[in-house]
Amino acid sequence: EKEFVQKTLAALEIEIISDKDGELLLSVPPYRVDVQREADITEEILRIYGYDNIELGDNIYAGFVAPFAENNTDKIQKIISDLLVGNGFYEITTNSLTKSAYSATLGMTETDVKILNPLSETLDVMRQSLMFSGLEVIAHNVNRRQKDLKLYEFGKTYHWIEGKYAERRRLALYLSGNSAAESWVGKSVAVNFHDIKSVVGSILGKTGIQKYESTIGSNGHFQYSIELTARTKTLASMGTLGKEILKLADVKQEVFYADIDMELLEKMYNNKVVYQEISKFPEVRRDLSLVLDKQVSFQQISEIAFKQEKKLMKAINVFDVYEGDKIQEGKKSYSVSFMLQDLEQTLTDEVIDKAMNKLMATFEKEFGAIIRK
Repeated sequence: EKEFVQKTLAALEIEIISDKDGELLLSVPPYRVDVQREADITEEILRIYGYDNIELGDNIYAGFVAPFAENNTDKIQKIISDLLVGNGFYEITTNSLTKSAYSATLGMTETDVKILNPLSETLDVMRQSLMFSGLEVIAHNVNRRQKDLKLYEFGKTYHWIEGKYAERRRLALYLSGNSAAESWVGKSVAVNFHDIKSVVGSILGKTGIQKYESTIGSNGHFQYSIELTARTKTLASMGTLGKEILKLADVKQEVFYADIDMELLEKMYNNKVVYQEISKFPEVRRDLSLVLDKQVSFQQISEIAFKQEKKLMKAINVFDVYEGDKIQEGKKSYSVSFMLQDLEQTLTDEVIDKAMNKLMATFEKEFGAIIRK
């Protein structure tokens, strides 16, 4: 009713300047920045009148305004969470405020986002890494005799870069204590570097990411680490945290930590499933014992092998490593298995020997390897 409309507008301090032939000219108070159009006036009246009091017609129509880009953030986060929880991890959510002593240890004080009126000395900056807040959770649990921990956190880090503020989304993983508790079946098994590496590999596999490079890490807060790079950026870093870092957070046991760039991971996310027919022809395994310089990594061996024998090589695995007084100083021995398979025919001894001889010649040339055949 016209009278209700007029009373409602007056109550909302919207002045009616003129009312001519049912057309209202209105003056909206400056503080009502949300009222800009005729539709906004209609909404103001209807919310007072009550949407439940409006009768519906025989036909209901919902208009489609515009398409929206697909948001993979929540979808990918759920995929990863399901994977981690299924592997025994617990999710944590920590405070975005932390103490500047942490960033000082990492040499990042110049890029701290500082709080102008901090409530305490321990909460005076925004975190630049999820690592320390997670370590505080570990310390809290260990002090209460909960020492076997698998934790993860999705969160943001905050930075002051070239006069601008920046937020970055990260995923942090923590492993500490034992991966398997003591039982009548066997003794407890402590977590190790390969556990954290396996989890990160599972996450990348689950999100369809295959193209990345692995190198020995150079990050100072790791005692030993590996970095995965893609598109010239660091996709993930993982390793054993150094004693100085653990001491700063008052953690008294070894911690394996991984940091994943969620923004880069989402850009590389691939939900396409690639499949192929299972071969009718069997795999063949051949083993080699390689004596190499200590600096040579298994990854280098693997890369050379796949490059040299692209068609037949299916998998490579190292099943034993030896360093000791039985071989020359500065050397180590790798026992490596090679799985060969032809998808079109059964491998003959002649073809297998030719492939293995080519691999051995390459190892001798590239790494100066001594091969125990």
